[in-house]
Amino acid sequence: MDEGFDVISGWKKVRHDPWHKVGPSRVFNWLISKLTKVELHDHNCGLKAYRSEVLKEVYLYGEMHRFVPVLAAARGFKVSEVVIQHQPRVHGVSKYGFERFVKGFLDLLTVYFLTGYGNRPQHLLGTIGLSIFLLGTGGLALLSMCWVMTRLLFQAENWIHLHDRAIFYFCILASLFGAQLISIGFIAELITAQNRPGREPYSIETDTHDDLVQEQS
Repeated sequence: MDEGFDVISGWKKVRHDPWHKVGPSRVFNWLISKLTKVELHDHNCGLKAYRSEVLKEVYLYGEMHRFVPVLAAARGFKVSEVVIQHQPRVHGVSKYGFERFVKGFLDLLTVYFLTGYGNRPQHLLGTIGLSIFLLGTGGLALLSMCWVMTRLLFQAENWIHLHDRAIFYFCILASLFGAQLISIGFIAELITAQNRPGREPYSIETDTHDDLVQEQS
């Protein structure tokens, strides 16, 4: 922290846990680092140090405590890690099971959306929706051209009947689903604009406007 970092996360470099806990944990930490761009070896380590400003600005709920470094980095705070000594379990039984994998993955998706697209949800939903919509409408256009061409060039026994082809219905579903995602993106943008919190989307350490006023006075 004397070097200017705001969040310090512990890294259990040498772990004394069973393989079925260490393996998935490493995969999960790698996935968090790649999705959030916060490169830490052990995001879920319980030993962390924070500046008080961090916890005043990072809103925690549910099980988001394991993603404090990611949430802090999204607010502009500096994050680092240090190697710590991991003590082997002496008493009790680990509660680390399949249910925690599912919850952790869902929480990761939530954090990825909030930190990357929390202030611009249409950029994610609209991009996915537009891609699917164009794919579906493009397929429908191509099938329609084939339908017309076969009736102009071939006999009735060689005509293409769209209702007999599964791809026709897949294209319709893709067009409708893509349009729905775009509509949901617009609704999400409206909700974000109407309920924008009274704080900036990132942390400001120094207010230059106030400093300038004080200098002039």
